[in-house]
Amino acid sequence: MRLKCIATCLLAIALVAVAGYFAYPLIAVEGARPECVFAGGIIVGLLVAGLLGCRRHRCKASEGEAVSIYVGNAPYKTSQDELRQLFSRYGAVHAVRIVRDRQTGRPRGFNFVEMPEADAMKAIKALDGSEFGGRTLKVNLAEDKPGR
Repeated sequence: MRLKCIATCLLAIALVAVAGYFAYPLIAVEGARPECVFAGGIIVGLLVAGLLGCRRHRCKASEGEAVSIYVGNAPYKTSQDELRQLFSRYGAVHAVRIVRDRQTGRPRGFNFVEMPEADAMKAIKALDGSEFGGRTLKVNLAEDKPGR
Protein backbone atom coordinates (compact mmCIF):
# COMPACT_ATOMS: atom_id res chain seq x y z
CA MET A 1 0.00 0.00 0.00
CA ARG A 2 2.80 2.43 0.84
CA LEU A 3 4.52 1.63 -2.46
CA LYS A 4 1.37 2.68 -4.33
CA CYS A 5 1.26 5.90 -2.30
CA ILE A 6 4.89 6.71 -3.09
CA ALA A 7 4.44 5.90 -6.79
CA THR A 8 1.32 8.09 -6.99
CA CYS A 9 3.12 10.98 -5.30
CA LEU A 10 6.17 10.70 -7.58
CA LEU A 11 3.94 10.58 -10.66
CA ALA A 12 2.07 13.72 -9.56
CA ILE A 13 5.34 15.54 -8.91
CA ALA A 14 6.80 14.52 -12.27
CA LEU A 15 3.66 15.45 -14.22
CA VAL A 16 3.41 18.92 -12.71
CA ALA A 17 7.14 19.57 -13.12
CA VAL A 18 7.18 18.48 -16.77
CA ALA A 19 3.97 20.39 -17.51
CA GLY A 20 5.55 23.52 -16.02
CA TYR A 21 8.69 23.05 -18.08
CA PHE A 22 6.78 22.70 -21.36
CA ALA A 23 4.40 25.50 -20.47
CA TYR A 24 7.39 27.80 -19.94
CA PRO A 25 7.08 29.50 -23.34
CA LEU A 26 3.42 30.29 -22.61
CA ILE A 27 4.02 31.73 -19.17
CA ALA A 28 7.50 33.15 -19.70
CA VAL A 29 8.18 35.91 -17.26
CA GLU A 30 11.03 38.26 -18.02
CA GLY A 31 14.18 36.94 -16.36
CA ALA A 32 12.75 33.50 -15.49
CA ARG A 33 14.82 30.58 -16.69
CA PRO A 34 13.38 27.18 -17.70
CA GLU A 35 15.27 25.52 -14.82
CA CYS A 36 13.52 27.77 -12.34
CA VAL A 37 10.14 26.95 -13.83
CA PHE A 38 10.98 23.23 -13.64
CA ALA A 39 12.02 23.60 -9.97
CA GLY A 40 8.82 25.51 -9.28
CA GLY A 41 6.89 22.70 -10.95
CA ILE A 42 8.51 20.20 -8.60
CA ILE A 43 7.48 22.27 -5.59
CA VAL A 44 3.91 22.62 -6.87
CA GLY A 45 3.96 18.89 -7.67
CA LEU A 46 4.90 18.13 -4.07
CA LEU A 47 1.94 20.18 -2.88
CA VAL A 48 -0.43 18.53 -5.35
CA ALA A 49 0.84 15.07 -4.42
CA GLY A 50 0.47 15.81 -0.74
CA LEU A 51 -3.04 17.16 -1.08
CA LEU A 52 -4.51 14.94 -3.78
CA GLY A 53 -2.22 12.14 -4.92
CA CYS A 54 -1.87 10.33 -1.61
CA ARG A 55 -5.38 11.01 -0.38
CA ARG A 56 -6.59 7.58 -1.49
CA HIS A 57 -3.68 5.73 0.09
CA ARG A 58 -3.50 7.61 3.37
CA CYS A 59 -1.22 5.72 5.75
CA LYS A 60 -2.03 5.77 9.44
CA ALA A 61 1.47 5.36 10.83
CA SER A 62 0.36 5.58 14.43
CA GLU A 63 -2.20 2.82 13.98
CA GLY A 64 -0.23 0.57 11.64
CA GLU A 65 -1.07 -0.53 8.13
CA ALA A 66 -4.75 -1.40 7.66
CA VAL A 67 -5.56 -4.89 6.46
CA SER A 68 -8.78 -6.38 5.18
CA ILE A 69 -10.47 -9.18 7.12
CA TYR A 70 -12.82 -11.68 5.46
CA VAL A 71 -15.91 -12.45 7.57
CA GLY A 72 -17.71 -15.48 6.18
CA ASN A 73 -20.92 -17.28 7.14
CA ALA A 74 -22.33 -14.09 8.66
CA PRO A 75 -26.08 -13.82 9.21
CA TYR A 76 -27.79 -12.24 6.21
CA LYS A 77 -29.46 -9.59 8.37
CA THR A 78 -26.17 -8.35 9.87
CA SER A 79 -25.77 -4.59 9.64
CA GLN A 80 -22.58 -2.57 9.27
CA ASP A 81 -23.08 -1.19 12.77
CA GLU A 82 -23.33 -4.68 14.27
CA LEU A 83 -20.12 -5.78 12.55
CA ARG A 84 -18.35 -2.55 13.54
CA GLN A 85 -19.41 -3.06 17.16
CA LEU A 86 -18.30 -6.73 17.14
CA PHE A 87 -14.84 -5.96 15.74
CA SER A 88 -14.30 -2.71 17.67
CA ARG A 89 -13.82 -4.79 20.83
CA TYR A 90 -10.40 -5.71 19.41
CA GLY A 91 -9.28 -2.31 18.09
CA ALA A 92 -10.01 0.49 15.66
CA VAL A 93 -12.27 -0.34 12.71
CA HIS A 94 -11.54 1.73 9.59
CA ALA A 95 -14.27 0.35 7.32
CA VAL A 96 -16.98 -2.30 7.09
CA ARG A 97 -18.28 -3.55 3.75
CA ILE A 98 -21.28 -5.84 3.39
CA VAL A 99 -21.15 -7.69 0.08
CA ARG A 100 -24.47 -7.74 -1.77
CA ASP A 101 -25.77 -9.62 -4.78
CA ARG A 102 -25.70 -7.38 -7.86
CA GLN A 103 -29.13 -8.38 -9.15
CA THR A 104 -31.17 -8.76 -5.96
CA GLY A 105 -29.30 -6.38 -3.66
CA ARG A 106 -29.50 -8.92 -0.85
CA PRO A 107 -26.47 -9.62 1.36
CA ARG A 108 -24.41 -12.63 0.24
CA GLY A 109 -23.39 -13.75 3.75
CA PHE A 110 -19.80 -12.59 3.69
CA ASN A 111 -18.33 -9.23 4.54
CA PHE A 112 -15.04 -7.37 4.86
CA VAL A 113 -13.72 -5.34 7.78
CA GLU A 114 -10.62 -3.11 7.64
CA MET A 115 -8.50 -2.72 10.76
CA PRO A 116 -4.89 -2.00 11.69
CA GLU A 117 -2.84 -5.20 11.31
CA ALA A 118 -2.17 -5.79 15.03
CA ASP A 119 -5.84 -5.31 15.93
CA ALA A 120 -6.92 -7.48 13.00
CA MET A 121 -4.80 -10.39 14.24
CA LYS A 122 -6.42 -10.14 17.69
CA ALA A 123 -9.91 -10.04 16.16
CA ILE A 124 -9.23 -13.01 13.86
CA LYS A 125 -7.88 -15.11 16.72
CA ALA A 126 -10.86 -14.27 18.94
CA LEU A 127 -13.70 -14.40 16.39
CA ASP A 128 -12.82 -17.24 13.99
CA GLY A 129 -15.17 -20.11 14.83
CA SER A 130 -17.24 -18.02 17.25
CA GLU A 131 -21.02 -17.84 17.10
CA PHE A 132 -22.68 -14.63 15.93
CA GLY A 133 -26.40 -14.32 15.23
CA GLY A 134 -26.85 -18.09 15.38
CA ARG A 135 -24.08 -18.82 12.85
CA THR A 136 -20.45 -19.86 13.20
CA LEU A 137 -18.22 -17.15 11.74
CA LYS A 138 -15.25 -17.87 9.49
CA VAL A 139 -12.81 -14.99 10.04
CA ASN A 140 -9.40 -14.67 8.37
CA LEU A 141 -7.22 -12.26 6.42
CA ALA A 142 -8.77 -11.39 3.09
CA GLU A 143 -6.81 -12.47 0.02
CA ASP A 144 -6.24 -10.01 -2.79
CA LYS A 145 -8.01 -10.85 -6.01
CA PRO A 146 -5.67 -11.26 -8.98
CA GLY A 147 -5.55 -8.09 -11.07
CA ARG A 148 -6.19 -5.70 -8.17
